[in-house]
Amino acid sequence: KEKYGIEEPYFIYSGAVSTRKGVHDLIEAFQIFNKNRNYMLAITGPLEDVDLLKQIRTLNSVKYLGHVPRVDMPALFSAAVAAVFPSYHEGFGLPPLEAAACSTPVIASRIPVFLETLADAGIFVRPGDVEGIANAMSMIADNEDLRVTHGLKALNRARIFSWLNTAKEYVSLWRQMIA
Repeated sequence: KEKYGIEEPYFIYSGAVSTRKGVHDLIEAFQIFNKNRNYMLAITGPLEDVDLLKQIRTLNSVKYLGHVPRVDMPALFSAAVAAVFPSYHEGFGLPPLEAAACSTPVIASRIPVFLETLADAGIFVRPGDVEGIANAMSMIADNEDLRVTHGLKALNRARIFSWLNTAKEYVSLWRQMIA
């Protein structure tokens, strides 16, 4: 947190910084959530929408960290109140699993890939539902038991996606195809 100048409790988003990833919705939801609070929103990842960066720079409580080396991400995820992924579409969704592997609660869009990868470990909102995102952030921030429970669920869910399990699934698939 010190390295990136984060002093307050914070939520984190990691991924392409673009409208298609719901970052505009996240910023709007965060402003609603943070109206009478003192939290920060940390955003990491490649910038795809310059207008979003202009918006971020006008907000003291939102910090664009740009590219963060992979070695730093586990510490940033682990220290966050929750990770938020409000995407409209995803191919697989590795960043939510990376956050989950750090025992970080995950708030994500209710889209097929996140429902499949996070299952009951995620807190889901409809894509584009700004109020829903803000409410989910409030739930996690205001309820330590919920935060801990979802963090543990996230960690257990992420363990399913190990390289060993992936290799076993491929071997099983190839055996079925050969048979």
